[in-house]
Amino acid sequence: MRDLTLDGNFLTDNSTGVVYDLTAKVPAITIFYFYVGSVLLLMTIITALILIRKRFKPKFTNILIGIMTYIMFPYLLYSILSMIILMLPGIGDTVGNSNVIKIILNGIMLSAAYVLSVYVPVWLGYERVNAPGEAMYCGLGVAIGVSVIPAISYVYNAAISDYINDVGGVIGALSKEATNAEYYEMASAINGLITESPVCFLFEGFSVLFIAGFTIMGSLVIYGVFNKQIPKVWILLPIFTYGALTVLSDIRRVKLANIQIIFTAEVAVIVAAIYLVYRLQKKYMGHILKRERIEVRDLRKNRKNKFLR
Repeated sequence: MRDLTLDGNFLTDNSTGVVYDLTAKVPAITIFYFYVGSVLLLMTIITALILIRKRFKPKFTNILIGIMTYIMFPYLLYSILSMIILMLPGIGDTVGNSNVIKIILNGIMLSAAYVLSVYVPVWLGYERVNAPGEAMYCGLGVAIGVSVIPAISYVYNAAISDYINDVGGVIGALSKEATNAEYYEMASAINGLITESPVCFLFEGFSVLFIAGFTIMGSLVIYGVFNKQIPKVWILLPIFTYGALTVLSDIRRVKLANIQIIFTAEVAVIVAAIYLVYRLQKKYMGHILKRERIEVRDLRKNRKNKFLR
């Protein structure tokens, strides 16, 4: 049992010294950022779906393959390996007590898991994954897996925050007969939404967006390396990008460095990675992202010349 004291609208946890204002509200800008994050993720997925479909016309089932491989690798395999490492005698305690080691290990495991989630369907020789568009649809499926839980949590947090603000805080959300323990349970659950800097939630949304976006684009490199269109050394690009984005976002979450500087580094990594993907597909894959536009333009030009003649 926690030692709790209720004094008017303030609840004090005597064991930690934390005081909760039961009338406190979630900042409106925080709620706005939650909606922005969920909308951006949804629009990224929809836009990628339309553009890839228009350019390559791949089969929809590749998206399902991508969702399944996300569940298998970045979700299940990563979770199982994390549990095993934490259970190892000596090693588990060392990792659990060191944020630096935990962050580095997390980056290594997740970068490998993300690459495997696209590489494995291609490597297994699925007939459906025999073209760049099919691989990008697999990447889109992984991106959906990356985005769906954060997007749902953003909408949920926004809804909870709106409700708390409408009723005047925790004290208005619970009945007057509520116990101190009930007040504490709700107050501690939403305390982060009230006290955390709103920009942290905005940065978190963009971090998820960066991973999802690169998963779609990076699938081109993974496909190109497997099919020997792109030199094997470039497999390091998605590995490094996933690792860097994961490590930087973890550093930002635990506030080991200035969050604005870390977010700027995340932006630099994703911009450089997308640029390199664009250059690689242009140099080694015949500029497949733009080829159709050129062909359509030439076709229209030929038709116009024929009409004039």
